[in-house]
Amino acid sequence: MIKSALRFLAKLIANQNWLYKLYMPIVYLNNHVQAIKKEQTAIGLSNKNDSKLISIVGDPVVKNGLFKGMKYPSYDSVCSTIFPKIIGSYEAELNNVIQHIIQNNYDVIIDVGCAEGYYAVGLAIQSNATVLAYDTDANARKLCLEMATLNSVQDKIQIKETFTIDDIKKLDATKKIVIICDCEGYEKNLFIKESVPYLKNVDILIETHDFVDLTISSTISSLLSGSHHIQTIASLDDKLKAKYYQYKEAAQQDIFTKKELFAEVRPCTMEWIWATTKN
Repeated sequence: MIKSALRFLAKLIANQNWLYKLYMPIVYLNNHVQAIKKEQTAIGLSNKNDSKLISIVGDPVVKNGLFKGMKYPSYDSVCSTIFPKIIGSYEAELNNVIQHIIQNNYDVIIDVGCAEGYYAVGLAIQSNATVLAYDTDANARKLCLEMATLNSVQDKIQIKETFTIDDIKKLDATKKIVIICDCEGYEKNLFIKESVPYLKNVDILIETHDFVDLTISSTISSLLSGSHHIQTIASLDDKLKAKYYQYKEAAQQDIFTKKELFAEVRPCTMEWIWATTKN
């Protein structure tokens, strides 16, 4: 009964333009609510059962992966769960891309939405590049500086607030540059027709937030396809991580604890665009 009523209402809205126009702002609001809920859930999960999970992973030092040995000042993270980062399973779907970034001798690495510095500090440790780390959150910038200092790479990282199209236009064309972008939907305001000519020699890794705007991935891919090779990478569901990820820190744990350890709390299957310049 309820299902039939909902279908009737949905068809009514879809078939009446004036109702559809009234409805769409609610959809966009819901998408942003989902994004904020994702952040709050991730933060809540980071703080949940701290003593239990901390006893499993030990000191806040990355245990595995490309950033193995990177030190965290505390178990604080921004807009993401901390334990996958400490284990080294965080965004393991991107391992090949991050390995490429480490090995490709970039002059400049730009991290837009750096949070507490997982990539900014990790890549500063693993490469000779200058890292420009941007985040609009003051606490994120503070934590990023703390982690950079703890890992003795503070002189290689410049921490800034907001990355804009003007910054794209000022990119030094003589430098080998890669941009890593995770900014909760703001990517649709950065990678637009106006900015594309300034990005033709830049490699770009973008986490696209299509649950905020369903057109983000397709629009950005289309805009960059003339100057870049486009690869799309999908995130793995947290349930599958719990079932299949093999890390020694979790080897003796039950499936529910593994899910807590590996969970990245994404609102849906996410995608990254890895765009490498044809030049």
